[in-house]
Amino acid sequence: MQCLKINKCQNTKLTIGSQQLVAWELSAYSNSIDNLVIENCLEYLTAMEGDACLIDWFKSLMVGGSIELRVTDAEYYMRQWLDARWDEKSIKDPQSAARISSAKLYGSQQCSNPRFADYNQSYENVYKSAYSQSKLTFLLERVGFTGVEIVKEQGMLIAKATKTMNYGERQISTSYEAIRQDHKNRYIFAADKLAQLESKIVLDLACGIGYGSKIIAQSTKSRVTAVDIDLGAIQYAKEYFAHENVDFICKDALKLDIDENSVDAITSFETIEHIDFDRQLLILFYKWLKPEGTLICSTPNESVMPFNKAQFKYHVKHYTVPEITALVESVGFVVTETYKQADCTDGDISIGEDGAFCILVCKKVC
Repeated sequence: MQCLKINKCQNTKLTIGSQQLVAWELSAYSNSIDNLVIENCLEYLTAMEGDACLIDWFKSLMVGGSIELRVTDAEYYMRQWLDARWDEKSIKDPQSAARISSAKLYGSQQCSNPRFADYNQSYENVYKSAYSQSKLTFLLERVGFTGVEIVKEQGMLIAKATKTMNYGERQISTSYEAIRQDHKNRYIFAADKLAQLESKIVLDLACGIGYGSKIIAQSTKSRVTAVDIDLGAIQYAKEYFAHENVDFICKDALKLDIDENSVDAITSFETIEHIDFDRQLLILFYKWLKPEGTLICSTPNESVMPFNKAQFKYHVKHYTVPEITALVESVGFVVTETYKQADCTDGDISIGEDGAFCILVCKKVC
């Protein structure tokens, strides 16, 4: 078990023993921390630096690890600042509400007076960003933390949260609105297709945190079995994207107990490039689907987004459109439609084969 406590950030550096690390490069020091406590840090960083830190600190924790942050409660001191008396006496009194609230909102600002000999433009005692309970909750959940609890204590926010899964390439957010649009568009597209087919039983394989499974259940009135191998993702899905017509299951796809010819439709987005048993999985899909059942899947297009292990460390390979088409047809599917997503910015879906992502609509024809 590795526990780490860090007090204060100076000039974007964290001090650990005799080492100094850039605040957002802690994961290079360790990625197996069990408990991380950081105080007097985020305030001294810009908002963008703070975001980078939270992402990196998430990476530095082992799955099941926890983080505790102690951050100045800006709302507390903003109220004090608004109610403060501003006059010569208050400005000179270090115990006045004016002086205290200013120091807590903007830092002590030592060595920041250009008229004094100790003037230093590093501004290491200046606060560069502010945090409230709601903002800190949002930022922690945004990078993947769960079970976020924040207590207010004498002008401080004490935030505790847990890392329940590795981020990898997953979208992690408690809010549907914060999920990347190209990811949402795939499920909206699938829901539209499946609604036309009046599907009743849908398997969503590699469902991640479950926002897409919920989209399908809401839009098609189908019963959705949502499966992922990551227990943390399934627990997250049950907490934040539960729906009465969705059953979330943590299981290896190759060990699923699904009857032959029992599923009306299968969705599996950005899955096949992550595995080395692509054809074996597609054979199972074909087996589980009813005759005339539908498979909708997507994968990066090798012709537009060439595979590079350094860039795509969680991928095994990418496929050209002819390659992925031939692969699904080799197990018996007929590809009825081929769509593209040009990029991951807005992720608009249209007919074609020249996008960064390829989406296939396939039929089981017996």
